[in-house]
Amino acid sequence: MAGVMAGRLYQWSSTHGPRMKYVFPEQDFDWAKAAGLSYASYFVLFNGIIPLAMIITLEFAKITYSHVMEQDVDMINFETAKNLDDLQETRVQNLTLIEQLGNVSYILCDKTGTVT
Repeated sequence: MAGVMAGRLYQWSSTHGPRMKYVFPEQDFDWAKAAGLSYASYFVLFNGIIPLAMIITLEFAKITYSHVMEQDVDMINFETAKNLDDLQETRVQNLTLIEQLGNVSYILCDKTGTVT
């Protein structure tokens, strides 16, 4: 889309630009350079807007994944529970837990039950 716009800008400015001496006062103006700078400035100006939607979508996905992890029956500790009231379900306390699960090689646990 931006490449098409840069091409149209080059075509329009090279056709109509020489007649606009108040905008382009230079005699030998480089229209390709102006179109290239406009093409680059398009990405610089909209750099903060486009990823914002992606970040919001990823945060909602993390919240959804956290809820799915908390509802997962396979992640409940049945071995240590003596009755149904003692069941320890998964609690997600950090939204970056999903990203960190891919980096886990070893699971260590101390006497208090803290998983490291």
